[in-house]
Amino acid sequence: MQFSNWLNHLFYAMSHRVVPGFTLSISRSLVDLIIIISSMMASFFELAPIFIEESTCITFLFEKEIFYNEFACQSCGQPTTVSVNSGRFRCNRRSCRKEVSIRIHSFFYGHSLKCSRIMHLAYLWLNKVPVSSAVAMSGHSSKTICDFWKYFRQLVTSNIDEEDMIIGGPGIVVEIDESKFGKRKYHRGHRVEGVWIFGGVERTPERKIFAVKVEDRSMNTLVPIIQRHVRPGSIIHSDLWRAYHNLEQLGYEHLTVNYSVNFKDPV
Repeated sequence: MQFSNWLNHLFYAMSHRVVPGFTLSISRSLVDLIIIISSMMASFFELAPIFIEESTCITFLFEKEIFYNEFACQSCGQPTTVSVNSGRFRCNRRSCRKEVSIRIHSFFYGHSLKCSRIMHLAYLWLNKVPVSSAVAMSGHSSKTICDFWKYFRQLVTSNIDEEDMIIGGPGIVVEIDESKFGKRKYHRGHRVEGVWIFGGVERTPERKIFAVKVEDRSMNTLVPIIQRHVRPGSIIHSDLWRAYHNLEQLGYEHLTVNYSVNFKDPV
């Protein structure tokens, strides 16, 4: 799965409007959120312009409707004009001329970092880059990195809800994976608290997905979810986790991905 698709899901979370002063008050109606399959990310170079050029990043965020394309003045209700260079909406009424940040009501609102830098941090987080490595790669302090890792986790863990989406079908590839979103003790070592997210995505132009909070990664937990959300006859790609070993017996074609050597084998 390409990184841009995961980015779209993160953007969808970011675009849900927040109450001014409560940056992390995200709508709980979100369903299409991130499922971690980090080995399928695109390269940094494909997205580098978004991370390097602030104007390119802002234009991209407008195109993705993360920022309002139209915004009425909060004082007089008249239309505003947007300036990418200044990053402001400005009221068109001469007697008003009030201005407001283009980031208003979005995840980016209230953060002092450039949008391009925040996008770079989101890329690093989606790739599961440890805090220490992110500090070296971004030039930000460990506090800044930890704060944003927390923000990104909240975008996911506070909004994941079970979806009724059924995906796949005969001959359609469905990639499944599970990941734990949580804090590392002293920012290193295994994760000691958090929530498991299990999900899948079609390898089709529609890129249909499902995402579910789960208590654990046992066969008894994951297999019923697969049966509920993935149609029989689908070609399921997964890692070597033992909970998936009997999928062939349930009407699926099952291929495994050995991430350590990066190839697929039939189960």
